[in-house]
Formats: sequence, C-alpha cells, structure tokens
Amino acid sequence: MSNGSKNIIIFILFFAVISIMTFPFLIRLNASIPGYQTTDESFAVVQFFWWLKYSFSNHVPYQAEYVTAYPFGQTHPNIFIHPLWFHISRYLSIIMNERLSYNLIILINLFASAITMFYLAYHCTKNRAASFFSGLIYAVCPYQFARLWQHFSLTFAEWMPLCILAFIKLYENRRRRDILFAALAYIIVLLFDSHYAFFMFVTIIIFALYTYFRKSALEKKQLIKIYTLACLLIIFLSLIITLPFIRQRVFTAHREAPSAWGMVKPFEDLFVQSARPLSYILPATVHPIFGRFTEGFIGTELYGYSLTEHALYLGWIPIILAFISVKKWRKNKKQGQPPESRDSPLARENFHIGFFVFLAFSAWLFSQPPWWDLFGFKLYMPSFFIYKVIPMFRAYCRFGIVLMLAVGVLAGFGLKLILDKFKSQKTKIILACIFTGLVLFEFWNWPPYKVID
Repeated sequence: MSNGSKNIIIFILFFAVISIMTFPFLIRLNASIPGYQTTDESFAVVQFFWWLKYSFSNHVPYQAEYVTAYPFGQTHPNIFIHPLWFHISRYLSIIMNERLSYNLIILINLFASAITMFYLAYHCTKNRAASFFSGLIYAVCPYQFARLWQHFSLTFAEWMPLCILAFIKLYENRRRRDILFAALAYIIVLLFDSHYAFFMFVTIIIFALYTYFRKSALEKKQLIKIYTLACLLIIFLSLIITLPFIRQRVFTAHREAPSAWGMVKPFEDLFVQSARPLSYILPATVHPIFGRFTEGFIGTELYGYSLTEHALYLGWIPIILAFISVKKWRKNKKQGQPPESRDSPLARENFHIGFFVFLAFSAWLFSQPPWWDLFGFKLYMPSFFIYKVIPMFRAYCRFGIVLMLAVGVLAGFGLKLILDKFKSQKTKIILACIFTGLVLFEFWNWPPYKVID
C-alpha cells in the first residue's frame, strides 16, 4: 500500500472518530449548533453569520451593522482581527445559511487540526501509528471541545502545528523557500486568530532560543540570518494585515457604543483566567464518569473558576507516554554522541524531543498567573511582564493548547518507543488501538449531548 493510501485511511479514521466524539453534531448540522445548554457567546457569532447573508440579500453594507446596539450600530471587529475566517464565513453564509456555515467551519477545524498535527508528529517520529495518535490527541482534547462549545474563533487551532512544522523545516534546511514557508505559515495563523498568532510568536522565540544555544559560533550566524529574514517578512506582512484594524480603531471606535473589544483588559482578569495546579490533571467536567469529581473543585484556587477556560486536561495516557519519551531522551543525552552522528535519526529524535520538552515547560509557565505568592514572596511569571507591553490579552490559561500540542508530540514519541519493541505488525496495531481507546475514554464528553437546537 502506498504512503498516500495509508494517509487517506488515517484521514478517514480521523473523520470517523471526530464524528463519534461530537455526536449527534454531524447529523444535525442544519438544526443545531454545538454548545453547553448555558452557552450564550455562540449566538452572537451565529447572528453575525445571519447578518452576512442578510446584508448580501438586501444589498446593504456588511461592514457596519445597524441592527445590534441600535441606533449606534457597530462595526464588527471580526472583519479586521479575523480577516480570513471572516471572508470564508461570509461566502459560506451566502451560499448556505448561518447554521450550516457555522457548523461546517467547526467540523473542518477539528478535522484539519488532526491532519496538521499528524504531519508535524510524522515529521518528528517517522511513525504513522504514533502520528495518528498525536493528531487525535490534539483534535479531541477537552480544550478543543470547550472552545467549539463557546468560542468560535478559538476553534482555528489547526494552523499552529503547521507553523511549528514550518520553522522546524526552516531550521533543518535553511533554504529561501523555507523562509517563505515559515513566514506564510505564521501569517495564516494571524489571519485566523490573533490569540494563536500571539502564542506562535512566543513559540517562535522559544524555538529560536532552543536552536541558537545548540550550535557553534558559525552556525549561530547562519541561524540569525535566516531567522531575521523570516521575522522581517512576517513583520512586513503582519503590518499589511493589521493596518485596517488599527485605522478602524483610531478613526471609528470613538463613534460607536462601548464594547468588549477594548485594547486594555483588566489586570485582575489575568489571575481569574490563568491555569491552576489541577487544571491540567483533572478530567473535564463534561466527562460522564469522572466529571462530577472535578466539579467539586470548580471555584477553588486549585482548579479555577471557569468550565471553559480551565478545561485544560492533558490526559494521563498522553502524560505517561510523554514521560517515557523524556526518559529516553535523558538517557540518550547521558550517553552522548560522536560528532559524525549528529545528523543521524537518533540525533534528530533527540533534537525534536528536546524542543517539545522545552516548549511544554515554557507553555506551562506562560499559562500561569502574573505571580505566585510563596509565603509572602512574589515570584513573577511571564504574563505579568507581557501585560505591560500588550494588555489586550488576558486569558493566559489558553496557552494550554500549546502545552497540549507539545505533550501530544511527546506522547507520539512515547508510543513509537513502545511499538518499536515489538516485531509483529499485528501486535503493534493492537497496542496502538488500545492506547487510542484509552485516550478517547479520557477525553469522552457525552452523554448528555452538547448541542443546542
């Protein structure tokens, strides 16, 4: 069987699993939207989709809506801060209706998240079963479901694995086309969601630091050159994209009614919307068996206050598999490698595992509150300093998706190490199915169904 045929089978499996995990979403695309019964934010997006079709059908400008907040009206910020998904949503809404377009985009986002994560993991592990496992973890983790039930724009998480893959290839190949690919991959993230563009900006800095301190003086100069070219291209393209939003904020914001789209968020929100010690290790509250146990911690400093923002569960199976890969990586580092083996598969494996360990720790650190109060002593975290520069971001617990991405790749490495111990293909398939079943059970979210008529 060719590699293309194998990948098609994997993609079909992705679609099947996502359909089951979101049931009965697929069979009610024109009648319902995904969400909690207490969901409210999703209705605003659905109404926005309705407005896009209404404005087209009635030949009125779509940029400024006069229905909401009458008589002030409002200019939808989505037009400027999510330009690509806005235009996709507009044309889909015109062709279909607000419900189908909304649901179809969400379904595609989950499916695409699994695929891009699969390619990132496969580039690192060279193992399809392990990469399928990583893709599934990333696509159906509790964070993803919490977003599709309430925060539409944050369902566009599929471009982050692609962005990381692009920068890994840039580091490995250092060609002009890789510079262009890396810059465009970041710009795609920016075109869909500013939160994830911010996360990838931090991730790129983490990646640059990780690779820079691994190289000799000559290689460091080469890295500085390619990273500088990539960053200059990103800055140039980003300015082109964000200029309409800046112009809109400067010249029209004062004429509109107050909204939640202010450029400065309350500093106190950084404490409420940051990760807590148990956020990553307790099952989501929607789990039909273990969810009630977690509900007892809602509202505490140990878990957090939000059903959505603190649904950051990584899964114990992925965590254990990630630790297996870290253990192997540490063992390889202690043994050392001769200079001639630095481009060997083992050296590549060590590089990839090392980076995702570094990224996982960094993402965890960035998801923390502005400071830890340790017996009266304040230990400041990154969010405290970032807020001084860009105060429009407040929910640092959302860095949990970057942590999930890193853990997902490490878990793929861990599963690969386990599968490599067996020669029988049948045994490998059975083991891969067992681990997949276990992690799906950990991330299970129904009954009750999370759909709203």
